Amino acid sequence: MNTKSNVYLAQFSLTITPGNMIFMPYAVSCVWSYAQTHDDIRDNYEMKEVFFEKIPPKEVVKKLDNPKVFAFGCYIWNCNYTDEVAKLVKEKFPECLIVYGGPQIPITAHDEWWSNHSYVDVVIYYEGEKRFTRVLRCSSKEEMSMIPNVSVNFDGDWTFNLDYKAVGKDRIKDLEQIPSPYLLGMFPNPQQNWIPIMETTRGCPYACTFCDLGALNHNKVYKTELGRVQEELDWLVENKLSSFYYVDNNFGLFKDRDDTIVDMVIASKEKHGYPKSFFVNWAKNHKEEFINMAKKLYDADVLQSITLSLQTRNEEALEIIKRKTMNINDISFYTDMCKQVGLPYSTELMLGNPGETVDSWKDGYIEVVADGISCDIYAVALLPGAELASEASLKEHGIEYEPVQFPGVANPKYRPVKEWMNQIVATKYMNRNEMREMFEWTWCTRLGHEFNFTRELANYCEKHNVATMREFYDSFYEYINTSKGILNKYYTDVLLFRTEKYEYTLALKNIQFRDNLSLEDRELVKTDIKAFASQYNLPNDLIEYNDAKMFRGDVNYPWRIKFDYDFLNDIDQKVEIEFTETGHGRATSTRDNLLVGTDTVDEGYKRKKRMVCTRTNGTIVSL
Repeated sequence: MNTKSNVYLAQFSLTITPGNMIFMPYAVSCVWSYAQTHDDIRDNYEMKEVFFEKIPPKEVVKKLDNPKVFAFGCYIWNCNYTDEVAKLVKEKFPECLIVYGGPQIPITAHDEWWSNHSYVDVVIYYEGEKRFTRVLRCSSKEEMSMIPNVSVNFDGDWTFNLDYKAVGKDRIKDLEQIPSPYLLGMFPNPQQNWIPIMETTRGCPYACTFCDLGALNHNKVYKTELGRVQEELDWLVENKLSSFYYVDNNFGLFKDRDDTIVDMVIASKEKHGYPKSFFVNWAKNHKEEFINMAKKLYDADVLQSITLSLQTRNEEALEIIKRKTMNINDISFYTDMCKQVGLPYSTELMLGNPGETVDSWKDGYIEVVADGISCDIYAVALLPGAELASEASLKEHGIEYEPVQFPGVANPKYRPVKEWMNQIVATKYMNRNEMREMFEWTWCTRLGHEFNFTRELANYCEKHNVATMREFYDSFYEYINTSKGILNKYYTDVLLFRTEKYEYTLALKNIQFRDNLSLEDRELVKTDIKAFASQYNLPNDLIEYNDAKMFRGDVNYPWRIKFDYDFLNDIDQKVEIEFTETGHGRATSTRDNLLVGTDTVDEGYKRKKRMVCTRTNGTIVSL
């Protein structure tokens, strides 16, 4: 007869498209794999199941068999869904100990979260392995309340036992003490849409204020043995899982070691065909090292591109958010290196950082896109454990925030409960109206430049002193905002509708409406762009050239265009541009570099197709 107490775990995943890929619950699995290394835990507890797919909450409860302990990992993409499940579990099994952990737990005692979570019994802060094991050993809540960085609910009266000095002292320095959940057999029948999460280092040497990873004493980085890495790779290959994600905060920080891991991944792909893709968070500096590693992975066809962590081009903002390790000039170094080695790249900017003004945001974004960099825009979210979310920081920087829907990409059927996050909507440097306008301005500028609607027009105006690129896009924003054309329609319907609830990031993602336009609407877009461009008295050949590039992947548009004039260099000569499509299995970049007077054909990657050009009359133009 089995006398062990049943334990359940949950770390509900954010699903991603395509294929409704689901991240596996690595964090809570490590919590259990560490616990079971102790004889008394193995003798008294049995782990029954780890939940991570977002099925209807009632279906989770139906699968439970007399749960004694149910531990949940709380993240920004799952905290509301987790609450729904936990409440139902407590209603049906009132004696079950509900344990919460993870980064989405508030760290201030007066937060209303505590009164709203009466169904939670225990909250664990920071690393959970040791503390969860200690909780399982306790015979009463009184004992649990004595554990540092563990809060306990006594009928609505919460203890708040935060001990910052214990955070670093209690960390697991030898990560080999945490057995691999995969190698332990916790997931005996992995599905093809699962993405294993792997960890080869733990900790972050930086202290970015918008992030909780480098807070307090978490800045010391500890490593696993390379043998463990190889064994987990072998498990992935054995189960034919296509993708995996290393959650190391700064992959490439340890050059020789991480380069060895890269070689392991490549060798596995060459020998077995797996993994097919590799996700990683690259180091914040160590430029040459991580670029070279990324290039090796790209050439092995397991990495599509890299994201350069920029966040802001404003020196004051970088200092406030403690990102001075990222020199604003570094981005040019990165991009030059990527171009030299032929590595696709993009970057990201965060709107809402303290110190960012209207002028600095516009200038910074223009600097990025003018360099041909694809740039994602995100609103700054306030994470509970981050310095930026502290009372002192909110007051110092005049930060205002609103709850908004989490913008994660997921199939609706996997999201039965909406998730929300606190998003910055104003600071003392940029008020609400200004910040909203910057999202709108950015949407218009990105539409024009990154998505090829006005890029060549803007480049020409800048080069020939017709207008600066910022002036050009200020006027483009004004035109879209006030005209009655199709761009104004999309601006109104797509952007303003969403930003009524400060869902800026969702609005910006909808910029990709271009691919869904009908042929009729595409002609209307071209008409709209020509109407806007008329104020600059630009060469007709330039207008035609820009017109051709807008929807270059559409076979219904011309693939061969003749010009009487080389408007790029103001040289009177015949120029002929030919669009040629060739198949290519590797994805994607929205960069369209333009090279003139060279024998080298630059290749632009777009929607898994490679667009090449022909060389005529001594001039090459890549499209």
